[in-house]
Amino acid sequence: MIVSTIPIVYRYHYSHITVSWFDHARDLMNLINQHQRDIPHPIVGIGHSMGGTQLAQLALWHPRLLDSLVLIDPIIQIPNPSISLAGLSTKRRDVWPSRGDATTRFKKSKFFQSWDPRVLDLWIEHGLRDIPTELHSKEEGSTSDQRVTLTTSKHQELFSFVRPSYLARDWESFNDQDTEQNKDCPNYPFHRPEPPKIFRHLPELRPSTLFVFGKQSEFSSPERRQEKMLTTGTGVGGSGGAAAGRVQGETLDCGHLIPMEKVSECADVISSFVGKEMRQWRDQQESFKKYRENMSRRQQITIDGKWEEKVKLGDEYLKKL
Repeated sequence: MIVSTIPIVYRYHYSHITVSWFDHARDLMNLINQHQRDIPHPIVGIGHSMGGTQLAQLALWHPRLLDSLVLIDPIIQIPNPSISLAGLSTKRRDVWPSRGDATTRFKKSKFFQSWDPRVLDLWIEHGLRDIPTELHSKEEGSTSDQRVTLTTSKHQELFSFVRPSYLARDWESFNDQDTEQNKDCPNYPFHRPEPPKIFRHLPELRPSTLFVFGKQSEFSSPERRQEKMLTTGTGVGGSGGAAAGRVQGETLDCGHLIPMEKVSECADVISSFVGKEMRQWRDQQESFKKYRENMSRRQQITIDGKWEEKVKLGDEYLKKL
């Protein structure tokens, strides 16, 4: 099982120029290829938010690598998904007097009220780091600087949300801006190229897929939910989509941060889906095994008796060339 989500420990390695959501999809492919013995099939990819987008990209790059997908409120759409996120995070506070002070403020914050307490405790443990850092120097003359800052700076977070289009890119000859992404906000000088790209290829998605939507999520309005359910897997090479029972959707009464807010409910719908898919996978494997066992070794490695006759049907086409 492969899990992908937005990391909270970027540290300070990236700039707005270099961040691509597809980097992690590539890393996951390399990880699975390098450790094939430790990651046998069936492989289920579970991703939240940007992580869901990355797993969808991985499945499009290598259609047979993942057997099933669980996409939890994935950022896959044409309209720019990050306008509100970028605005809020740009103003975000990133230094607190102490870890205790930060903890008190977080637990009183309206934003965190909907989080499962266990998740919030883990976020406080891993989402904060002591100063000094590259961005924040130690206070001069202080021998007991207890200040803390975000493990992933707000700047690194913002670089993953949007890419500035107001900066000249003389070193690049290509354009990665989707012309429809900012149609509702035409003067907005930021974009994010990956979500619309993946959305346009949803019909080609091969693995069986469970979408877990947040009812109050700005990324999962009824329209956004419907377009994913109607298009995913319906194209050439796709799973067959919802009509074939290969795409399912569940909507939980929460916002975008489903794994933080609805831990048990999210786990329940995922385990139900994965259990059903694993049973189907085993049935398919058993059926294929019986099919192969009914063939001789020679039949397994040579063309069948009808092949030579059937292939002649192409002769009429070749005569026209």
